[in-house]
Amino acid sequence: MQIEDENGNRLTNAKMHAFKTKGEYQSRTFYSDFALSVPKQSEVTGTGEFSFSSSQAIVVGLDEYGGSDTRYTFKLIFRYDEIKEYQFKFEDCTIFAKGAVLWKIQKHAKEIKTKGKKI
Repeated sequence: MQIEDENGNRLTNAKMHAFKTKGEYQSRTFYSDFALSVPKQSEVTGTGEFSFSSSQAIVVGLDEYGGSDTRYTFKLIFRYDEIKEYQFKFEDCTIFAKGAVLWKIQKHAKEIKTKGKKI
């Protein structure tokens, strides 16, 4: 998935590391290693999970709480046979992150607050 800012500039890429179907969510059976197989003339629906690093959280401009006022465009790109590519574009999207991925941003925010108190 490619993440772009409001002006169409590519900020970063996030790689899909998992795909869950509705049945996998309901049965709670799911593994990160996967092969997404879609037979001809059919569709597979579910939820994709993407890896996102602490450095990427900085690049896209998240604050220490995991949010941003920026609106993003997501381009979901599927490739197969190393030749064909399908792109799906989602505009006016938001990012909200939580957990360990925010550690660099939170550390930086804490340093700024500490320096601000000394002045």
